[in-house]
Amino acid sequence: MNPSTYVRVTLKNCLREQEEEITAFCFDYGALGVSEALKFEQNDPANYQPLTIFTDVFSLEVFFQTHPGDIFYQEIYKKFQISDYEEHLEQEKDWLEEWKKGYEPFEIVQDIWIVPSWCTAPLNAKKIIWMEPGMAFGTGTHETTQLVAELLSSAPIETSDNMLDVGTGSGVLAILAAHLGINNIVGIDIDKESLRVAKDNVLKNSVQEFVDISIKDVSELSDQYTWVVANIIDGVLLKIKLDLLKVLKPGGYLVLSGILEERWPAFKKEFIETENLKIIECKQKGDWIGVLLNA
Repeated sequence: MNPSTYVRVTLKNCLREQEEEITAFCFDYGALGVSEALKFEQNDPANYQPLTIFTDVFSLEVFFQTHPGDIFYQEIYKKFQISDYEEHLEQEKDWLEEWKKGYEPFEIVQDIWIVPSWCTAPLNAKKIIWMEPGMAFGTGTHETTQLVAELLSSAPIETSDNMLDVGTGSGVLAILAAHLGINNIVGIDIDKESLRVAKDNVLKNSVQEFVDISIKDVSELSDQYTWVVANIIDGVLLKIKLDLLKVLKPGGYLVLSGILEERWPAFKKEFIETENLKIIECKQKGDWIGVLLNA
């Protein structure tokens, strides 16, 4: 068998009480790995803690370098009465290269293009954000990121304004803000990999004079900002609401994204109406909502 291929076996109707024994049995037969496709649910929108759903009967995926042999299936039936299975021959892929193929330069807002560092910029791109997202969130392709970009691009920005980007990820929105004319931008994140990626992207785009990236939680900050941006799932936004408002200057602007359409009514009431914030603009892409607020 070609070394660039592997075999994926799906064992169906496994009993939860036999999970450890089945897993050990598969490894004894030379399995490279074993995984379960877990299911999640989130019932409380204000507490973004997805719950794992475990069922008594489940499917297990087992990976082998080559066909495990008929004896494997005979023995697993004899020991665990598992007779329902599927076997697939898979091609190994360079997932980074596959991902890069689907990431092309695009215009995120008028005249500003996001260009992957391994691509050539289009000739008609007036302003360019060179992006190497690494493992950090924020390639600019996600609808929530685009909502923030569109809200900022049409907002009443002054060069004297300052901005805080909470959960900066790859730094894409902080860099965009520099292109839009804000000269004092702080991007924060609690993830070390995001810190590294964002700092690299700031240097790559030569905006280090305007953008400072640091690893901090918003609750640690005492300075106030004209603009506070947070592209984070709605449940987390509700959790950090008071911290976001604390760092917002009186009369300042709050740009929020990551709000699911189905949770918008409850979010609007709990975050916006209870704090007497004014909605300047509200936009939707797919299932996601972004909103520009004025304090």
